[in-house]
Amino acid sequence: MTSRRAYSYVRFSTPEQARGDSFRRQWAMATKYAADHGLELDETMTFQDRGVSGYGSRPPRRPRRRRAPGR
Repeated sequence: MTSRRAYSYVRFSTPEQARGDSFRRQWAMATKYAADHGLELDETMTFQDRGVSGYGSRPPRRPRRRRAPGR
């Protein structure tokens, strides 16, 4: 039986957060969540919004979500 996969989504808004610990901390939380729930964290596809604010006059351009194979 194949284990269920999880994909991480890491996001922060400011250059200050990029220079800080945001990425490492969020990645650690995703890794722990996957382990705690019996999921395989697929490291080949990680979604990231680095330095993209959720506020502003126009929404940020984000990659489209893709359906998982076989779905």
